[in-house]
Amino acid sequence: MIELLEQADRLYRGLQCCHLDRPDGTDCRCSDCLHTRYYGGTDYYTCLKCLSYYTMNYGPAYVSEVYHYLSASHILENFQGTDLNVLSLGCGFGPDLIALRKYIADFNLPLALHYRGVDLERNWENLRHPDDAPLFVTGDVVVPFQLDGYDLVIISKLFSTLLANGLSGSFLDHLSAAIQTLREGSILLFVDINLQNKGRDAFDYRVRTLFRNTHRYFYPIENAYTGNYTAINNTHNVCEVPPGLSATPKPDVNKTVVFQYIK
Repeated sequence: MIELLEQADRLYRGLQCCHLDRPDGTDCRCSDCLHTRYYGGTDYYTCLKCLSYYTMNYGPAYVSEVYHYLSASHILENFQGTDLNVLSLGCGFGPDLIALRKYIADFNLPLALHYRGVDLERNWENLRHPDDAPLFVTGDVVVPFQLDGYDLVIISKLFSTLLANGLSGSFLDHLSAAIQTLREGSILLFVDINLQNKGRDAFDYRVRTLFRNTHRYFYPIENAYTGNYTAINNTHNVCEVPPGLSATPKPDVNKTVVFQYIK
């Protein structure tokens, strides 16, 4: 995580603003772009400078969200002594991979992690550790796909973006079909924003009947909606953060839910 944040900082400092033609002649602020797109735009990012800022600002929080969920659920302990095959759809820079590796190392779990991340945005390739390049592929998730052979499928911060771009229906159609190929005991994780208008309930309503067991978690921060969810009370950042970054990482997790579906 330290190397990732330092790489994001170098990129951010060295890249030009993508809005150099602003009428007032001023440089843009990536924080403003993120805010505008989140609250009214496509919630989709193609500018490498903006992605670098995004990684610094949210990276440790995204890792921590997955890590604390793993601590609360203990799902990885069920796979001890086996190979764990993981598919991450809309993986970005791979915060779930960092969280999985850290949790396995911290608790000395005897399992072999095999990870595959898929994302449409090629600029993320600049914000991953070079040694991990073979673990990631560029691909579109709004096309038919298969899930057979995977023990853990992670959909993190993807569905809200698809919803903002009018692609959520197609994705759910393909996902529902692919769930049929999951073997018994496999787990699907939905990690996203704890807001109804960002797709939380629509996703759950569509997929929950396809699984034999569902457990919903939430982080109790910022007056978060609780539903009948289980609270994950650890919200602190689990990552070491280097000093002097251009953007200060969030010190804790976001207002997020984690829905766990077991086949």
